[in-house]
Amino acid sequence: MRCALRMSTVLAGTMSAALALAGCGSPTIPETDIAGPTLPTSTLLPVQAIAGDTVIDDGQGTLIRSDFSCEGQLCTLTLAGERTTLDLADLSSGENLIPETVPGQRKRNGVNIGRVTETVVQDGIRINFDSYGVWGEHNVGTASLMTISAEGVAFRTALPWSVGYPTGSFSYYCLRNECPERPGTNPTSGTALWSGAMAGVKIGSLAIGEEVTGDADLTADLAAATIDLTFSNIEAVSGMQSPDIAWRRVSMRDGSFNATGLEGRFYGHDHEEAGGVFRRDGIEGAFSLARE
Repeated sequence: MRCALRMSTVLAGTMSAALALAGCGSPTIPETDIAGPTLPTSTLLPVQAIAGDTVIDDGQGTLIRSDFSCEGQLCTLTLAGERTTLDLADLSSGENLIPETVPGQRKRNGVNIGRVTETVVQDGIRINFDSYGVWGEHNVGTASLMTISAEGVAFRTALPWSVGYPTGSFSYYCLRNECPERPGTNPTSGTALWSGAMAGVKIGSLAIGEEVTGDADLTADLAAATIDLTFSNIEAVSGMQSPDIAWRRVSMRDGSFNATGLEGRFYGHDHEEAGGVFRRDGIEGAFSLARE
């Protein structure tokens, strides 16, 4: 318990830095051909996040799982009885949400995938961020693998994230202080296929394992308001293959689709993209898809 409390203190002090590394800084408006009022590039759009549990590996055969959830722009971490909150609106660095370039980035199944590595040292805390990310024009996802060292404690963490501009939940063009939140919307017409990629990490009973990447494909039944989502060609960095992962007939509601081990939503002005986080068959991570 004492170790968990110390980890909680360290995590509380590193959340903002970790989120920034994961691509969760406050974005500027992305370039687009969609008709709308002209706004200065410094105008910020509100983003929303989906977060999976935070998994902490103490390196001594013990995994600690903490609840990390987001409601709109407010995210809460609960660990060892302590709660830490983060308002995404407070992250106003002005940097773009969507990465422009990442070393080694490439296209996979219609979206971008790349590996982000960075080390930050601040106030005696050292964060080594080393994780794959997947992204399009309106959302970004990552398993957020980090090694954190502080106060004589060193541990590895995985914190799956999906962050972006949800379809319909805010006016896509609005001033920051004039953005009323409202429910998202389901796709009801147009192409019913989205393709992309997933990036995750194997989570065992005793330790965080190696990273995996794979293809992701989503098919929507627009009339029934359900989706099918499949991850295939899943391969670890060691080359080891994993079986496909699939969810079938998952209901859509207010632009989101949730099932056991799956939390996702549609992003963009008109459902151009989809993304979310998952936990299934010993793998946890995030995914990003673009409409075909």
